[in-house]
Amino acid sequence: MRDYLSDLEAEAVLPPQFFGRPPLTFQPEKRLMLAVLEDALATLDAHAHAPHGRGRHLAREVERWVASTDTSWPFAFQNICDTLGVDAGCIRAGLSRWRRQQEGGDPSVAPRFHLRRRAVG
Repeated sequence: MRDYLSDLEAEAVLPPQFFGRPPLTFQPEKRLMLAVLEDALATLDAHAHAPHGRGRHLAREVERWVASTDTSWPFAFQNICDTLGVDAGCIRAGLSRWRRQQEGGDPSVAPRFHLRRRAVG
């Protein structure tokens, strides 16, 4: 009887080869991108009504970042959305709708999308 195990060579097998691609929670780059997106949306939410000063500047900076279609920087809004599998147009439309409602005098209206805190897991 032939020993089939003797024909096998020892080879190094990396975890991604054995288990497949790790989920989002195990990919540090994606966790960082999610944290950047969450921080931007939280900043916009916190400072959307700032009349002037640093808060107003931060809110406008986030609005320009979200509106930009530039993809030359790894942490550009469009690149982050593409990497995370999030529809950038949907976020832009939701923020635009939220902003119009905010300007209409109802500060209690919140965006219709919520990001769960997954960036640190």
